[in-house]
Amino acid sequence: MFTTSRALKAGVFALAFVLFAAACSPYVPPTPTPDAVATAVAGTAQAQAAIDQAVAATTAAQQLIDDAAAATAAAASPAEEAGAGEAAADQAAPAAPDAVDPASGVVAVAVMPGADAAPSAANLVVTFSSINVRSGPGTNCPAFSALLQNSILPVSGKTSNGNWYQITLPDGRLGWVAASVTSLVPPTDAAAVPVATGIPACTTAVKAAATAVKSAATNAPAATNAPGATTAPKATNSPKATTAPTATTMATATTGPTATTAPTEMPTQEPTSPPVGIPSTLIINNNYTGDFCEIFVDPVGGTAVGNRLGAPLPAGSSTSYSVNAGNHYVKVVACDGIPLVEYTALPISSVITLDVPDRPAAPTAEPTPTPEPISAVTLWVKNGYTADICTLHTLREAFFDEYLGLAIPPGATQGFELAAPGTYKVQVTACDGQLIYDNLALTITSDVTIEATGK
Repeated sequence: MFTTSRALKAGVFALAFVLFAAACSPYVPPTPTPDAVATAVAGTAQAQAAIDQAVAATTAAQQLIDDAAAATAAAASPAEEAGAGEAAADQAAPAAPDAVDPASGVVAVAVMPGADAAPSAANLVVTFSSINVRSGPGTNCPAFSALLQNSILPVSGKTSNGNWYQITLPDGRLGWVAASVTSLVPPTDAAAVPVATGIPACTTAVKAAATAVKSAATNAPAATNAPGATTAPKATNSPKATTAPTATTMATATTGPTATTAPTEMPTQEPTSPPVGIPSTLIINNNYTGDFCEIFVDPVGGTAVGNRLGAPLPAGSSTSYSVNAGNHYVKVVACDGIPLVEYTALPISSVITLDVPDRPAAPTAEPTPTPEPISAVTLWVKNGYTADICTLHTLREAFFDEYLGLAIPPGATQGFELAAPGTYKVQVTACDGQLIYDNLALTITSDVTIEATGK
């Protein structure tokens, strides 16, 4: 037993000595392989290149934004951009009708002077389907409103070349419309319209600056993600290569604010075919040999509009009245006391011109041969509209016929006997108030058929 104990102790001492010797030996780190080192270095260089590219792209985008901001500041300087009056607006006549762009968001409306509107020395009427009202005389000036065909507005001025007219809107704002899509209302003469002063300047510099900012932000190259460095393969007993940091994506420069069109207080789109009762205009031309002293324009069942003239209306001149659409009593008396025309119910819609003819010369004392009897003719009216026909008006010289309370259904035809052949003014109105046939010079020599379609 003593021998076994000594052997066990000897073994324990031998093991302790081996462990102590191992603990006291210096540590020799393993040497990394050449392939692992090369891979780690390549990954770090690739990440750094991506970071440099992103910084360069951001610097270029910032420079473009600074340049655009400088252009905007320059455009705001009156001394550099506004110019003097007419020089900043092109004033050239539009190459095509200055029609409303549907994508602009501007809504065209009909404007007519009311019965209580203040008289204007000059007026114009819109002759195109819809036109722009601009802040200055040129297509480079922004459009802030639009007008429908047959709108009538007062004219306060024009450009020196006569290509643009300055108008006054019902809310008092001034605007400019192209002369090529309007017509002056008689007796207004283009030569009598004064050249406007203080014509606003229109420049595209501010718009160009805003566009430059937007272009700079859009075209600046966004920094792409630098590919992450591949983790070096782990060599046996070699240190692990650190993964190269991934380059953060640089933020794209934001788009500069685009100048938006100032909102206008315009109503919603009005119907193309306005109902009876909308503001209209009656124009009376004096074709008589003498002056007019009395003109009466009274809506049937309403309040009189015309009156005894304060000053006679000379021969060869014209006057106009703002009325509501409908039937009117109209009477014109010359200063020599002769009544020239008298209508008990003259239909007026939109703009209507009444030419008061010269009174025929008095017959001589010589006997006048008896005229041959004139055969009556028949006017057949076919309803090509979607609603019944309620009213027919015919006018030949001073003879006026009115047929009320009709009920001609769509597709039907009805005949009306006229006193004699001649040139007639014929108007047909549907029961929904729409004027569906309007011919101011229909020559009728025998029985004739017309179709009222509303087109």
